[in-house]
Amino acid sequence: MMTQTYEPHAFSVLIGEKVENYRVVTFDDVTQNLVKRIMIENNVNIDKRSGAYDKKYFLHVSQSFEDAAVFNEKIIGLVDIIIDEGIELSETLLKDFVQKIKYEIRKDDMLIRWGDNKFLLAFIVDDQDKAKQVLRKIESMKHDTLEYTVSCSIQNEGESIQSMIKRLR
Repeated sequence: MMTQTYEPHAFSVLIGEKVENYRVVTFDDVTQNLVKRIMIENNVNIDKRSGAYDKKYFLHVSQSFEDAAVFNEKIIGLVDIIIDEGIELSETLLKDFVQKIKYEIRKDDMLIRWGDNKFLLAFIVDDQDKAKQVLRKIESMKHDTLEYTVSCSIQNEGESIQSMIKRLR
């Protein structure tokens, strides 16, 4: 099915029991799960040079990330990590940097390669204080050969990830 803005959506349809002269039909929007599965099957969920999640993959699953935060009554935090542009980033250096950060974050946190020298860390926490702790943890990490700066965006009530990203830039 298409939305009024021509965005495609996929649904799982369950035709239930007949009630008098009616049939109960349940539609479940499976668009995000389908896109996620297709991207994983085609190996486009991970940036090959760094080992972080791919930006396009994150943009496709960001609604699921938001839904998880709402369901668990938590907030989303984003940390923008910018590596100094004067450094030539080899694949080995990138992978080492990503592995070091992944070692310090939780399994459900998402480290995304956002650009040549930019990463975005998306995570779900209980409150703003915990989000600030994550920022301090990333700030305090030292990498042998890379200098980087970080900034943080903490979700306001009802705010989308796209809006949070705009505030970071």
